[in-house]
Amino acid sequence: MSQATLSDRPYTNSNLFSEHYLDERIQERDEWECDATASEALAELQSLYELESGY
Repeated sequence: MSQATLSDRPYTNSNLFSEHYLDERIQERDEWECDATASEALAELQSLYELESGY
């Protein structure tokens, strides 16, 4: 059994994409700009959790 190793990258590349694309180019794509949408979704989930859990 092989041991997992820590990486300085936030992803595991299985050589499907080049390192340059994953490190540099992908962040330039329009689809990458989803912080506002993700923040809204997180806030909604937190509200639902608080309602259901009684917190």
